[in-house]
Amino acid sequence: MSDHEPEDEDYARWGGENWNPPRCPHCESVVVGVTATGPFTIQASCGCYVTQQEARELRK
Repeated sequence: MSDHEPEDEDYARWGGENWNPPRCPHCESVVVGVTATGPFTIQASCGCYVTQQEARELRK
């Protein structure tokens, strides 16, 4: 049983029990954001460099 009710705002914001966060295709860490560090260079929050296509997939 969960500590939170489904209508709890914080609980809902984080996706609830069925939340499936995006994972890095290289190290499998949870990715909370990506940053363009150059015109063709994108770094995920885990520190791995990803391609533009991989970055798009993380946003789905």
